[in-house]
Amino acid sequence: MTGAQACLPSDSAEMEMAVHQILSPSTRVTIRARFYYASDDPFAVTVDLSTAERDSVSWTFSRDLLDAGTRHRAGLGDVRVWPTPTLSGNRLLNLSVGTFPNSAHFFMDAERMKKWLDRTYEIVPAGSESGVVDWEAAIAFLLA
Repeated sequence: MTGAQACLPSDSAEMEMAVHQILSPSTRVTIRARFYYASDDPFAVTVDLSTAERDSVSWTFSRDLLDAGTRHRAGLGDVRVWPTPTLSGNRLLNLSVGTFPNSAHFFMDAERMKKWLDRTYEIVPAGSESGVVDWEAAIAFLLA
């Protein structure tokens, strides 16, 4: 039995962390982000971004896109991810969501994100995602 076949639909990984939103070149605010991954949607991750002033906003996008963005610039269109080195030698992970002029730019700890992504790949290994998808249910949903 492969790791993908051993997964249960309820296998998931969740992480909450502070992310920093860039509002202007001189203005940044810290907000709460909740990243979520579940084996019943093995290709995707969801991030819920919330502030005290507004309701949360959710974005769902490719897990592979987020992972690639920890190493190099990745993504086109509404979701883009890329690493940035800091003067201290650490790396930040940039996440841009939306389309101009309604886009938002966030940055966060890249190492913490990479560790969380590693946990998601323990749940469903890279390349085995299609083996855990309930294709009959997906087709029935599309035909309904």
